[in-house]
Amino acid sequence: MLIFNIMAMVVRNMRPRCVFLCVTITFITLFIIEDIIEIIKAKRVHDATSTSGGGLSQQIDSQTRTGNKTTASSRTRLGYDTDELITMIARLSYVLESTSVKLNNFGIDRNILDTALVNAGSRTRLERVVANAMLQRRPFKVGVLGASASAGACIDGIQFTYASRFGAILSKLLIGSVEIYNGAIGGCDAQYYCYCAPTHLELERMDMILMEFAINDQGAPFWQERLLRKLLLLPNRPQIVYVNFILGLWIIDGQGNAENREITPLSQHYDIPSFSFSKVASHEKVKKKKELLFCPSDDFNHPGIQGHEVMALYLVQMTANSIINIAKQLKDGAFKFGGVDETLPEPLWSEANLAWEANCWSSQRPLSQPPEGDLTPIFNDGWNLQVPKDTSARNDIKASWTTRRAGNTMTFTVPIISEQRVICNVTLVTLTCPTCGKAEMYLDNDSTTLTSVRSNGLYRLPFYNHIANVKPGNHTLTVRSIHDEPILVAGLVTFCEPCKYSC
Repeated sequence: MLIFNIMAMVVRNMRPRCVFLCVTITFITLFIIEDIIEIIKAKRVHDATSTSGGGLSQQIDSQTRTGNKTTASSRTRLGYDTDELITMIARLSYVLESTSVKLNNFGIDRNILDTALVNAGSRTRLERVVANAMLQRRPFKVGVLGASASAGACIDGIQFTYASRFGAILSKLLIGSVEIYNGAIGGCDAQYYCYCAPTHLELERMDMILMEFAINDQGAPFWQERLLRKLLLLPNRPQIVYVNFILGLWIIDGQGNAENREITPLSQHYDIPSFSFSKVASHEKVKKKKELLFCPSDDFNHPGIQGHEVMALYLVQMTANSIINIAKQLKDGAFKFGGVDETLPEPLWSEANLAWEANCWSSQRPLSQPPEGDLTPIFNDGWNLQVPKDTSARNDIKASWTTRRAGNTMTFTVPIISEQRVICNVTLVTLTCPTCGKAEMYLDNDSTTLTSVRSNGLYRLPFYNHIANVKPGNHTLTVRSIHDEPILVAGLVTFCEPCKYSC
């Protein structure tokens, strides 16, 4: 009131033209001040909730225990408190602004971000699973399938991976917690996860699954599509998101990854969100800052801590926009669970158009699972389970059954149980190494099934050794080393397809 009285006194002594100019400037200033106040409010909400140690739900519980009960009139039709939804919207809006500022600090502006979002994809599944978690007040569960970048290679702590950072930031925004289940194993590709994804991740419990295969998926693209179709048809209908990394040396050499060849076509065909780290890192404005995005102790090869942070910030932006949309609908009592289309389009690669079932026994494990795995021989002569000594800095434990002497054998049971008329492959998964030698394997002590086993190569990547045309039943698989050279056995798989003709 005092301000307006002073203004009135000044106005009386002004010329008409000056009065108009003064009033105009005053109203513009008031609008600016109002915007600043709203930003400060959102920041205070964010600061208060981020230091609460338990998120908004614990604050609400605390208020209830101390007598500050919420009245029925302030709740939405779906049982949500209006104030907490308004608070969450303000908090999310602030975080969207702050993540944009952080990305700009890396030289990543909106134009680069839009280029890197190679496919925005449908968010119907995301809104559905987020709303389901919010309404049930349960943790939002995010699963990860990928290779060494997702496993935390070269960053000295899994807390710095993009998945962990995404979960840490998102936990401060949602009403409830976020749980990250990282099933990534270094070196593994989509073919491996077609076999072993359920071994490393409880797929049917996930709300969102992040897929990182752009670096390691150098094989047949139909394996990628087989895995994607399997995940899209899970009963929980999770949101699938492609996170596409690239090695720093590949950018220097101008070498591409699997993104353009298979992931981008698949993301567009199935309407899956897909974010390209390579398009960010190879941009001229960002390329000079390779020391920020890639790991210097790895010759700038794997993404570094800041590279993971960029991917996490993108995921936060994508998810926060969907949560704001849901929260506004919940506040207005207008949210309705939309159905998810049960049908999938025809596959891009004909080899992906088949029903299949797989079982996997693996010695490789995420850090959260027992290091010995479930690959245990029933007979063992000279093989040892080799477990890496220091696994604290990474998410994966790349254990393997190993021998360095010729003539050593071990035998596994191989149960194949199916109610369908199927024909199967039995696959021995070995890990490659430069000095690795050869072995042989056979089923049920039958010499006619004798098959050579290879594992020579670099980087401890999975190599798949098959015995084809195996019928259902209880079998045994025997592995025997041939030379005094290392052999690394890391998995056993049965992969069955319906019989095309007679079995």
